[in-house]
Amino acid sequence: MCRSSARNLLSRKGLRPGYDLRELPTEKDVLWVAEVSVSSRNFDLGSKKAAYAESEIPFYWVVDAIKRGIWVFAAPEQGLYKHEEFFPAGAVLEIPVIGEALDTGAIFPPA
Repeated sequence: MCRSSARNLLSRKGLRPGYDLRELPTEKDVLWVAEVSVSSRNFDLGSKKAAYAESEIPFYWVVDAIKRGIWVFAAPEQGLYKHEEFFPAGAVLEIPVIGEALDTGAIFPPA
């Protein structure tokens, strides 16, 4: 998968099936959120993660440009994500919302 395809995949499908694209989404419409994090890394992994867990967003990813990998958070319960995993550049991970795999190496250029 080329880098531009990976970016498109990360941004095109994160809403529940049947969502009306003419409406603004609410937390009940969102299945998956992905943030690209450089200067906002602490906020994305702290307050923002807590807010998404509290809103019961099923999947939250932080594309961590500093650490060169993707943080995956899933299974929100009582304001916390029960599952947390880091996938370094070059790892392949499943995108459960759409049933496709993502090679993280497609996002991060070789060091």
